[in-house]
Amino acid sequence: MSKISTYSGKTTFGRRMSLAHAQLQVGNAAPIRCTVQHVDEAGAVIELSRPTILPSRVRLHWDQYGDSAECEIIGTEGPAVRVAFTSDKGPEILRRFEADRASQRQRVGI
Repeated sequence: MSKISTYSGKTTFGRRMSLAHAQLQVGNAAPIRCTVQHVDEAGAVIELSRPTILPSRVRLHWDQYGDSAECEIIGTEGPAVRVAFTSDKGPEILRRFEADRASQRQRVGI
């Protein structure tokens, strides 16, 4: 277990689009809540809800999609954790994520 991330605790003001909520499943431990900041076909950037030491492999579960993907931790920078999808679910997850963002933009008039 060598990867470390911290929660930034940043306060935001004004209206902003909410990002996708997810959970990291690490072995048999309780899931760790996180926010998905970015998704592409190769992986995702997430922000954890609390400081956590992570193993090299985790499962990322999207609450709103009811789906999950096996991932490998490939880097951390401050509160951000970059994961690479190790399954073939990347394109489908990206499609869902982009559809959700487009729907949110339409609702708020962006």
